[in-house]
Amino acid sequence: HFTRTETSLELRWESPNHLPCPLPLEISINRQVKRYDIPTEGLSIPMEKEAEFLIDPNHWVLKELQRE
Repeated sequence: HFTRTETSLELRWESPNHLPCPLPLEISINRQVKRYDIPTEGLSIPMEKEAEFLIDPNHWVLKELQRE
């Protein structure tokens, strides 16, 4: 799941029985791709309100993305 705020992008994995999901995830922010490890409690990536982002830009991991 992800949530976009005015100052950040909040990410967290949702898995059966809330098991850890050790897969890193690529995020493109203003066309710069970086790989992030997302801990069980989630991750907050600071970014400006105007920033453009794309989660898993190369479709390596996600089949369906749910936004909150």
